[in-house]
Amino acid sequence: MGRVNHVLITGVPGSGKTTEARRLSKQTGMPVVSLDGLPSRFRGPGYWVRTDGARKLLEELDEPHIVEGTQLLGLRQEETKGHDLRVLTPSKTTVVNRLI
Repeated sequence: MGRVNHVLITGVPGSGKTTEARRLSKQTGMPVVSLDGLPSRFRGPGYWVRTDGARKLLEELDEPHIVEGTQLLGLRQEETKGHDLRVLTPSKTTVVNRLI
């Protein structure tokens, strides 16, 4: 089976990744996967999913999804080819206001 292309949404914490993923899902009908909510088999040492867990997930998904998470920032450029990569870059003020 060939590689499946996904919408990848990433950015710093508080940049609006989850909000954008949900909005896009409503618009397109594509399912959303939040990297923060993945089961333990995708997690490295400790609680959080790391970039290697994101890579593993992308390899396992067999139909297009919207995948969102800060961990996608660690993907190499060649790993994002063919995907619709969206890097959210809100202002510092926007991020601070969302996080407090």
